[in-house]
Amino acid sequence: MGAKDLVLLMLIPILAVGIIFYTNNSPIITGAAAARTGTSENVIGTYSIIPSFKAKVDYDFEGEYVELKLQLSEAVSACKKRDDIEGCFKEKSDELGWACEEKEDSILSDFSDKLRDCKNLKEENVVCRLSFDKNGAINKGNGYRVFRIILSNMQDSASAELYEGIENLLTKEKLDFGLYYTGYDNKDAKDIGAKEIFLRVEYKDGNPSIDTFFAETEDNKKIELSKTILVYKAAGKLKFIDEAQQKGFEPSTPVNKIIDLPKIKGMKFCKKSNARVYAYDSSDKAVKLRDIIYRFAVTFPEPVPKPITGIKVVDAINAEGAAVLVWEESRDHSTKSYSIYYSKDKDFIKEKKEDIKKNPYVKNLLVSAENPAEIEKIDLSACIFDPIGKSCKYSEYGKPLEKNKLYYLKPKNNENGKFIYLLAGIKDNTEYNFAVTAVNSEGEEIGNDYSLKGNTYVFTLNNNYDKFASNDDLAPERISGLEAQPIENKKAKLKWNKPIKNLDGSDNKDLKWFRVYYKKESLLSGFNIKDDSTANEYATLQQASCDNPALTSCEYAIEGLENGEEYRFAVTALDSSSNEYKDDFDSVLVKIR
Repeated sequence: MGAKDLVLLMLIPILAVGIIFYTNNSPIITGAAAARTGTSENVIGTYSIIPSFKAKVDYDFEGEYVELKLQLSEAVSACKKRDDIEGCFKEKSDELGWACEEKEDSILSDFSDKLRDCKNLKEENVVCRLSFDKNGAINKGNGYRVFRIILSNMQDSASAELYEGIENLLTKEKLDFGLYYTGYDNKDAKDIGAKEIFLRVEYKDGNPSIDTFFAETEDNKKIELSKTILVYKAAGKLKFIDEAQQKGFEPSTPVNKIIDLPKIKGMKFCKKSNARVYAYDSSDKAVKLRDIIYRFAVTFPEPVPKPITGIKVVDAINAEGAAVLVWEESRDHSTKSYSIYYSKDKDFIKEKKEDIKKNPYVKNLLVSAENPAEIEKIDLSACIFDPIGKSCKYSEYGKPLEKNKLYYLKPKNNENGKFIYLLAGIKDNTEYNFAVTAVNSEGEEIGNDYSLKGNTYVFTLNNNYDKFASNDDLAPERISGLEAQPIENKKAKLKWNKPIKNLDGSDNKDLKWFRVYYKKESLLSGFNIKDDSTANEYATLQQASCDNPALTSCEYAIEGLENGEEYRFAVTALDSSSNEYKDDFDSVLVKIR
């Protein structure tokens, strides 16, 4: 991925030294920070200083601003080249001490901001998908906390309140739109108002999960809403989606388009000034020495999906020229497809993505992540032919895996779901290098640029990169049309149809040997060709007189038999990897003259 264009929101004042008055009616002073030309195109953001105070500022305000701006510019230059741009800014923030104190208030403000983003989208008749952000500060000192958001309708506007527990009101704000909910059939025909909307979110170790989400109508009817927080946006209105009719709004329906919010990501930073001032603050009605805090931010386009995890390549049981790729699903909502890279003998783990794309030895295919075939259980180590002549069926799944098709293995407990892909067209007994990346709707994926210091969006072995050699364990089909007759000099001549298929019904391209089993009938307690006591000998295609591709039958003479004895015979076929099918066979009985 190339360098991103970043928009800097510098919440830093460009002010001369002087006297600044903060009034109780305006506890936070805000304004525009603009470039020297002063044109609207050069406005780079807004500024604010907290807490509110009255003070004479007589320190080098502008000098601190210039220093901070230089640090931020250096951070931008370093981070905009990296795919993990958010992680890079986090590193810079930790290094420079720019971390902001996270508060519970952000739970409501972030939720409200995403609703506003949805309402302000240019697109119409779309579904917005919202989620609560991970916030490690929420659980500091308390590993489990529960918050409630109550949205109350006021026709064309609504109030939003955040509570911890039942009665502890933490913060509230006003929304400039009304509250509605909808099912699929009437989404554009009706505006069904909600008196109130209740949302209960739990935080454990900084990780949020939605426990309860419902709307209450004017007649006190309770409507369960989609806990994945899907909101239908049409005609400037937002409608929370009825959980019972959620399926109609999901991506498989071409009428709707799902947009994950926020579309533009950003990070907020805080930097404490080197100076402090004595000031009066209306929040505690006291004059005391207070910090001056610079608040600023950067925003950036949606980054590429994070590297996938848990890749494992295994042999496709009872198959030729195929391998099964397994990897954990991406938790990044921007993932729309997966890109599979593979190369015979060519290690590309340290190559940049742009070079890999140009490399003729590395093959690439793009697989849509939408609507994969779902699997409840599967054992990839066991695959049984039932019936012979068709692809084997995997244990627990009860079906074969189709080649070049994406499957989704549903998660168990708290595990991630997994994707399974049967890749065909590879050469057996040869080492391949495999890599899988998540790709967003813009076709962007990790750049795998090891030259960027600290870049984590790269290939790593056993994470999103693996090496594997597939084995050929698919035997030729069972021998048919077996016949035998005695001939002079203590011999028997056998004849059979030349096998042209494998056990799974695919064309056999590596037939190499035949194996003839025989035993005196008088010694038999049952003819078992898996028994080592049964005499046998190998015959090449040439020895069996069927090495010519045009020939459809083979024949072979067994010598050294005893006259007057009856012998039972069976024949199996072997390929170049010595795969042999012994579970089912025909046998014939011949008396030697």
